[in-house]
Amino acid sequence: MSAVSPDGAGGAFPGRSGPAMLLARQISGSVILCFVIMHLTNHSLLIASIPLAEDARQWLAMPWRTLPGTVLFYGSCLIHAGLSLWTLYSRRTLQMPLGELILLILGLLIPYLLIDHAMAMRLQEPLRGLEPSYRMVLTAQWHDNPIMSIQQSVALVIVWVHGCYGLGRVLATNPGFRRIRTGIVAAAVLLPVLALIGYGVAGVETVDRIAREEMSMHPPLPPLPEAYLGSNRIAMISTGLRTGWILLIAMVLILRQLRAFLGRSGQIEISYLGGEQARANPGMSILEASWANGIAHYSVCGGNGRCSTCRVRIMASDEPLPLPSPLEAATLARIQAGPDVRLACQLRPRAAVTVARLVEPPRTHAAEGQAMPPREHEIAVLFCDLRSFTTLSERHLPYDVVFLLNLYFDIVGNAVAANGGRVDKFIGDGAMAVFGIDTDLNVASQSALRSAAQIRRNVGALNEELIRNMGVRIDVGIGIHAGSAIIGSMGFSGNLSETAIGDTVNVASRLEGVSKDLHAPIVASQEVMQAQDRPWADLAGQMVQVRGRESGLIVYPLQDTESARFL
Repeated sequence: MSAVSPDGAGGAFPGRSGPAMLLARQISGSVILCFVIMHLTNHSLLIASIPLAEDARQWLAMPWRTLPGTVLFYGSCLIHAGLSLWTLYSRRTLQMPLGELILLILGLLIPYLLIDHAMAMRLQEPLRGLEPSYRMVLTAQWHDNPIMSIQQSVALVIVWVHGCYGLGRVLATNPGFRRIRTGIVAAAVLLPVLALIGYGVAGVETVDRIAREEMSMHPPLPPLPEAYLGSNRIAMISTGLRTGWILLIAMVLILRQLRAFLGRSGQIEISYLGGEQARANPGMSILEASWANGIAHYSVCGGNGRCSTCRVRIMASDEPLPLPSPLEAATLARIQAGPDVRLACQLRPRAAVTVARLVEPPRTHAAEGQAMPPREHEIAVLFCDLRSFTTLSERHLPYDVVFLLNLYFDIVGNAVAANGGRVDKFIGDGAMAVFGIDTDLNVASQSALRSAAQIRRNVGALNEELIRNMGVRIDVGIGIHAGSAIIGSMGFSGNLSETAIGDTVNVASRLEGVSKDLHAPIVASQEVMQAQDRPWADLAGQMVQVRGRESGLIVYPLQDTESARFL
């Protein structure tokens, strides 16, 4: 199987970051994002008028002009920029998923794009005796140097995308975030759009006023040579900082090459049961060594320590191995691994080691048909099943049973497809449908509930015909759950199909059985109800024990009259 590119562990830029570095990245990133939110809010007010935005700027900028605010903001910028350089240096290989590569490049590009603007705003008063204002900035960027307005717009989008992605990764595992995610995503899209509109409207207005000579060509400058000297100094400082940042990146890349060159003499030999061998630089994980040497090695999660597909059994080691990190220990405990089993993505041996891959890549070409590597995504899963199918089969001719099943499957398939879902598989007299692979959890949950209500309604209509024509009726029970699952192509060569696996799928299947116990046609979990927008506060929930889960689960049994609200 083709190896999935390494993804490291921790933070928005995975690398060899410890808890302290991860915390520093999160705190500094949060400070910068807070500043950006206030800055974009200020830009949005330009839609109304430049004076209004200028008045608001005095208040929005006030916390950052104090000494603590200045130290906090610029300190966070330095820490965040330094950590991006450290990420670039600490990675043993620059092979990574495209999204992570783009994010890293953007992180290194942001300081270069913003240095000019930051220095111009911060040094105007001390070096030129001028109080920065919107009119001054808009004149300089839209009239004097229009290219600068494009650069600032691009920088705004890059900073916002970078910050939102990092925040999203931190909050992704928080259950509370899932309930408000739709609103946050809407705000995250709306705020930069309004800011860009405001910036554009004010820029055009500024250029128009200058053309009509309603305002001076430039804001008045003190008639002192020092003011002009100050402008030159700002330009020199900005140029020096931009050049310095480029040199820092170049130096990090050179140090990476130097480390690799020096490491070759102290390379570690990794032997695989079966005869393959890899050479690894000190500090490389076994998984990174496999990738770097072109050796097939499973890693469904991309090297994040969140799965166990890369696990290896330690056959021999020239030196004691490093102890498992808390992340690795938790994953190994979950699969009840023995003391000689380790995660290849987390283990960084210091001496020669022999390992056996416990999940062997297939020798066939199964992976060639795989459209994309498995990925984690939040989805809604619906399971439905015919009631008393065994009795139905015993009392009717086999061809009649097939006829009934096809009528039932037709109802299920049409309802799922009409709501943007996909029937994942038919299992005997049951069916599994997945919603949200290409949308968010809010849409997925609404679609699953609507599909369930339509299935129940259409089965009721079908029963009227079946009773009249065949003297038989069918009944169906439905379970729905929402949460994270692994989406990927599974099967063998020539017979691959995309499906979903994980606890979310298992729970949805169990809830279909719970619907029978609760005498309810549909049972939806609390996660589904909270993720969708239709009113449900008047519905009664109850705690149930679901097989395979230690803790109870709050579910909502829905009768047909109650599920009709989701149509």
